[in-house]
Amino acid sequence: MNTSIVDGLIETIKTDQELLQEVEVKIEESKSEKQTIVNRLKEQRRDISILLKYADEKQREKIKVIAHKFVDYEFKYLDTLTSDYINKLTVIWGIKESLYKLFATPGMLFREHFLVIPFTMKDADTVAWIDYKGTKKRYSSSFLEFEGFTCAYAIEE
Repeated sequence: MNTSIVDGLIETIKTDQELLQEVEVKIEESKSEKQTIVNRLKEQRRDISILLKYADEKQREKIKVIAHKFVDYEFKYLDTLTSDYINKLTVIWGIKESLYKLFATPGMLFREHFLVIPFTMKDADTVAWIDYKGTKKRYSSSFLEFEGFTCAYAIEE
């Protein structure tokens, strides 16, 4: 083997190892940041409703199938052909469950009384509304995804 080829392979391996270490550090930092967020939210539980869901592929497909039961207004901005369609459905479901837990009023329907304003997965924030029997309440809503989990929460403004 030519030494320049060997040198090139060694350099590539070193670069790959450095990149792998950088990725591992970023993953650990991300886990730590997300855990900090979850811990802070847990401390505020009486003012915030948090929903942490695990959604594997089968569960995400079920979310897609039952979307008509909890989504109405949101279908106006959702695009079923985008790669993040099911992720967005999961976030909408999580935010609406959080709103339901906060408002906890019999007779409320996810489709009719909870609205999640358009968002992108990169934003990680949106606004949601409860519109029920003349009462309108605005909520700041945030979400994050990590390790197969989706965390969504709502805070009344």
